[in-house]
Amino acid sequence: MDNIIAETSFSSGIKDTLKRMGNIIEVGSKNNEIRKMAVSAMAGSMPGSLKRDHAIMIFDYIRNLIRYVDDIDQIETLQDALLTIHNGFGDCDDMTIALGSLLKAVGFPVGLVAVQMKEFNDYNHVYLVCYTSEGFIFFDATNKTQPAGWQLPDIAITKRLIMLLMPSGYIDKNSILEISSPVNTITYYEPGSFDYKRIALAGAIVFIIFKLIKR
Repeated sequence: MDNIIAETSFSSGIKDTLKRMGNIIEVGSKNNEIRKMAVSAMAGSMPGSLKRDHAIMIFDYIRNLIRYVDDIDQIETLQDALLTIHNGFGDCDDMTIALGSLLKAVGFPVGLVAVQMKEFNDYNHVYLVCYTSEGFIFFDATNKTQPAGWQLPDIAITKRLIMLLMPSGYIDKNSILEISSPVNTITYYEPGSFDYKRIALAGAIVFIIFKLIKR
């Protein structure tokens, strides 16, 4: 797939947009050219599985390669990784798709993070969260000065939504707390609308019932 997918609005259907981005990342990660780029970005590093420094090397590669350019006026577009890399430009969702595709291509589980900045009326920015052997790390390739792991501070946003594109085995209570922020509205789900909040609530109910029975 080497094209642009037009969206009517980024903010009006954020979950649908994130799911479409996730699908583009999934397809891109299976492309051999993308996989070779990811391996090339890690050249010279020590071997290992899901190493944090490997993920950061891929992040630096995409951040340095892609120039930020806004979408067409009044039209939200999504580009696949090959098109963004070939063009050398894209906006936040294009950079996120490119980075997510490369990371996933070499084994890193990833997720998408959408935020609403305080000066906007709805979600207006997206970036990546990546699972490594040392825990989760955020990657915002649009910011050329902040280090890997940086994300917009809570004081600058009103809400955050996270879509995790990874098997449930990577997600437990501690990992959810690790990427949580108490001042934001955060939703966790996998493709297929796997709702972690409902599962957590069901688990809490079972625990309470168990404690009552033990009395």
